[in-house]
Amino acid sequence: MEMYFGSLPPQLHAVLRDQALRLLEEDIDRETALGVLYRTAEDDPQRWLALQEGYTPPPRLWVRAVGRKAGRAARCTCWLTAPMWDVGGCFLTSVPLVVAALQILRGEIRKRGVMTAEKAFDPLSFFDQAVSLLPDPPLDGKLIAESLEWLE
Repeated sequence: MEMYFGSLPPQLHAVLRDQALRLLEEDIDRETALGVLYRTAEDDPQRWLALQEGYTPPPRLWVRAVGRKAGRAARCTCWLTAPMWDVGGCFLTSVPLVVAALQILRGEIRKRGVMTAEKAFDPLSFFDQAVSLLPDPPLDGKLIAESLEWLE
C-alpha cells in the first residue's frame, strides 16, 4: 500500500513514489531521496511543478492511498470538504478527541491497545457525531469527500 499526504502536482508524485520505494529497499538514505525530489523539481520546474491541462488539484489537504480493494488494484483519495477548509485546526483535532472520549465513557468502545480505528468504532457514526459537535456543521453533514479509482 502507498499513501501520500500533500498537494504535489501528480507528475511529481511519480518521483516521490520512486524515491520512497528505493528508500524502503534501502537502496538510498532519506537525505538522498529528498535531494533527488528537490533537484528534480528545481532543475525543470516547467515540467515537474506545472499542473497538466484539465487537472483539478484536490482541495487544500488530501490523502491518497494505493492498494487492493476486493482483490483489485485501486486508488482512494480523500479530502476535506470545502466547508471544512476554514473550520480551524482546534476543531479538527479537538472534536474527534471529544467524540472518542465520550464513546469510551459511554462504554461504546471496549477494546484496548494499538489497532486501526475501524476495529475500535464504526467510522461513519464517528464522523456523524463529530459533525454534530462543530459550531457551524456543513449542511450536508460531510467532513470529507472521497473518490475511488480502479487501476486494473
